[in-house]
Amino acid sequence: MKKIALVVLAVLAIVMISGCATTFTTTNGKLAYGDVKGTEVGEVSAEARMVYLIHPSLLSFKAPNEELDTIVEPAMAEVGATAVKDVTITMENDIMAFLASYIGFGYPLVKVDGVGVK
Repeated sequence: MKKIALVVLAVLAIVMISGCATTFTTTNGKLAYGDVKGTEVGEVSAEARMVYLIHPSLLSFKAPNEELDTIVEPAMAEVGATAVKDVTITMENDIMAFLASYIGFGYPLVKVDGVGVK
């Protein structure tokens, strides 16, 4: 029993010490870098919460960072945009995320802001 507990603690320590490098991707592959031309139609702002246990790579229940299109496309539709330029992606930890971290859950807010273009 002691060996199992030590192995579990060692794995958890390695995961927690390894940092939290987060990758941002989309499900449809429409995340691009380029010079977007067109008429600006308004600000695009979208947000969603990540929910994971101990570390995002270990067990994710909700991972908007891996499906940015699912949170950005509805916001684009609101302003009639076909693309977004000057995109800023941030992860924020508020009081709820801070409290969730004490019981081993990650609960940061993923925010995407930019200018809608048509």
